[in-house]
Parts: sequence; C-alpha cells; structure tokens
Amino acid sequence: ITAELDIYIARKKTDVLKDKLNAALEVSPDNEILHFVLANLYKGTNNFELAEKEYLKALEIRPDYEPANYNLGVLYYSAGKEWNEKLNALAFKDPKAKEYEAKSNEYFKKAVGYFETSYEATKDSRTKQVLRQLTLRLGDTEKAAKYK
Repeated sequence: ITAELDIYIARKKTDVLKDKLNAALEVSPDNEILHFVLANLYKGTNNFELAEKEYLKALEIRPDYEPANYNLGVLYYSAGKEWNEKLNALAFKDPKAKEYEAKSNEYFKKAVGYFETSYEATKDSRTKQVLRQLTLRLGDTEKAAKYK
C-alpha cells in the first residue's frame, strides 16, 4: 500500500489517490490508518481544513494513534508558525499585531496537546525539543522545565 501511495504521489496523481482512499473508507469507515493517509495527502496538497478533519477522525477512532497525534501537532505548529511570520512582517505598531499573535498562539496551544500525546508514546527527543520551545513561547515555564 505504501509503495502504491508513493507512486501516485510521485506521479502527481493525487486525485486518483484521493478517490481510492475515499472508496476504501466507504468500505472501512472506522480505519484510522486510511483517515491518517488521507489527511497526509490533504496536508501535502495544502488543504489545511480537510487534513485537520481527517486527522481528527483518525483520533476519534483511536485517540492513542501516535502518528495522527504527531502529524496533527505538526499541522497546528505549521499554522502557528505561518501566523507568526505574518506577525513579524507587519510594520511596527500595526493594529493587526494582536490578532496575528493571538492566532499564532491559538495554533501553538493546539499543537502542544497533540505533541504531548505523541511524546508520551515515543519519548522522541525532537518532539521533546519542540514541546520545550512551544511551552516557552507560550509562557509556560513550568511545563517547559518538564521537557528540558
């Protein structure tokens, strides 16, 4: 299955792949792996809303599914980073600054929860480092110390 997915992606036949995954989900709607793969496909084609929906569906089926927890954390982290970059591009004292900072922090806060679940399962050092950075950025020094 993975090889077939890679072939479709390499050949940029993502529409065919989406159709195949959706057909498979009609047969097996409670398969967290299919939802996860579809989410990854949507993420890869910059469709945030559908990627988020599919990761959440995978986690609804199996809350401890580590790959979906990690990738949803990455999705939210990336969104927070985009808002932060928009914030940094603003002119000094731009009235949109507070809005952009709030959006950035909103996504970073969401990311923390999913990264924490992933970290508990894997104890991955890179996830730990991201958790430390995010919790420091959000001003939670107590939690950041946990990931030192």
